[in-house]
Amino acid sequence: MKKLLFAAFTLTSLFFIACTKEPLPENGNQILIRFQNSTGAAIEEAQMELDGVDMTEVGPIASGATTDYIVFDAFEVGFYPGDPYKFPMGTMKGKKDGVAFSAWSGNWCGTGVEYKQLEPGEYTLEVLEAGENNFEIYQLRFVE
Repeated sequence: MKKLLFAAFTLTSLFFIACTKEPLPENGNQILIRFQNSTGAAIEEAQMELDGVDMTEVGPIASGATTDYIVFDAFEVGFYPGDPYKFPMGTMKGKKDGVAFSAWSGNWCGTGVEYKQLEPGEYTLEVLEAGENNFEIYQLRFVE
């Protein structure tokens, strides 16, 4: 009798848990970022380094292409108080034309920037060439 009562209680509990469970909203509390390659050449073996330790695989990005969204648990941005633009923090590393390269926002702490975590949502980061005359500098910036 106790086993039957326990089984009935368990089934009833499971039913209520399943029925009251709210579905997660689409892209709920996730930070989704895709990468757009505007460098003029394919990027190979791209990885995003956010904290100096952890690397997130981005993979190859053909010239002019945009990746699928990649889920990040956290993504820090720099901003200047009163300025709506946010600078992506971290560094993309990989190869371009078979040669190692890196791209970053060009922002650092000695300029009065403040830092916070990016709000959940969908974002596009553009990788572009910012240098001139054989002095290649690659930059990351949010596409509005």
